[in-house]
Amino acid sequence: MDSYRPIPCSIHDVLEAAVVRRKKLRLVLKETVVEPARALEIEPLDVTTEGGAEFLLYRVAGSGLEARVRLDL
Repeated sequence: MDSYRPIPCSIHDVLEAAVVRRKKLRLVLKETVVEPARALEIEPLDVTTEGGAEFLLYRVAGSGLEARVRLDL
């Protein structure tokens, strides 16, 4: 895993509040070599820490698909 860069506490607080309030969010995933950037409507489920990095666990709205994204990426 690349070196983790902590996110600002204010963003972490917003994500935690969205989880508690069950507020849908728009997540924009970065463009990669094999896939263009894309936006998803998500239902945030939890903010977790693993190996010193923070992750957002989410469900893609309308599909039931669950995934996670490392917050500094």
